[in-house]
Formats: sequence, C-alpha cells, structure tokens
Amino acid sequence: MTGTHPLYLARQLADKGALAAYYTALPGSRTRGVPPHLVHRHLALLPPLYALMKGYSPISHDRLRRLVEGEFDRWVSRRVVQADVVHALAGIGRRLRRAARSRFGALAVCDSQTTHVRYRETLLRAESAKWGRSPTGLDEEIESIEHEYEESDLILAPSRFAYQSFVERGIPSAKLALTPYGVDCDEYTP
Repeated sequence: MTGTHPLYLARQLADKGALAAYYTALPGSRTRGVPPHLVHRHLALLPPLYALMKGYSPISHDRLRRLVEGEFDRWVSRRVVQADVVHALAGIGRRLRRAARSRFGALAVCDSQTTHVRYRETLLRAESAKWGRSPTGLDEEIESIEHEYEESDLILAPSRFAYQSFVERGIPSAKLALTPYGVDCDEYTP
C-alpha cells in the first residue's frame, strides 16, 4: 500500500511487462516509475495515513492502522483486475487474494515482510516483559494473518531468519519462498 518494497516491486514488474495493476493510497508524486494507467489510487486514505505517520490520531495508533488496512483491502478487492498472480502484503490483502482467486483463478501470494506472526508475537511479548511494558495490538491481527497464510498459495519471506520462523510454525517449505529485498544502488550509495 505505502511501503517502499511494494513500490519497487511494481516498478520492476512494470519494466518486465508483468504488472496488471498497482493499488495504492500514495499520491502520484510518490509512485513515479509505475505506468500511470496501471495505478489505482485510494486517495481518501491519505489523511489517516498521514495521521499514522505523524502520530496525530484521535484513536489509538493500532486501531487507526487496522481501520486503514481494512478499508484498503475492501476497496482493492472490489477493483481487482484480471491477473494470473495477485500479490499483497500480510495484513492488508486477505479480501484481495480471495477475490482474485475466485474471479480469475489467480495464484495468491502473501508477502510477510517479517517473521511468522506468532513468532513475532513471542519475540515482542518477551521483549516487552523485559522492559516492563505491555505489547499492544497483537492479538487482534494474529488470527487474521494466520488465515491469510492458510489461504495463500505462496508466502514470501524476506530473510533466512523469517523463512525459518515459518518452518518452525509448521508452514511447509513448499509454500514458502525466500525473497531477500534488493537495494537500488543508484538511490542508496555509500
């Protein structure tokens, strides 16, 4: 939706002629490199996203994030275009993957961007306890993301560590792909 990784992936897929559509809440100034005719924007989400980034929210950060992610997933699932593969980040693509699979028979890819959600929860709870804090917002999203894992044909893990966390949680290696993130050396130089 807003992160650098999905945007770079969209640019690369577009360069290869393999991008059917890119769904985002980013303004046009932030999606250069993706052909404009392939970009679908949910600009109504810009104010709450800005509030999330700046910490200006009348409700809790976690609640606002879940509301934004849920609205984005509902919006994109109604606008999905025909494709052989649908790729979405964990937590914001459950409806999209379901819609693409049922309408077009698309392969459903879940991009985790981190470890298995239960593994992450264990780490966060241990670290929070170490510092005398309570972790927030974990319980509500865990089951939903686990359903995404179950419903997906493929789960992308960005590191060996993340990949192993899925294996340890019982996800078959045949359902996993190790996909380390690249770096644009023209943009990020020493």
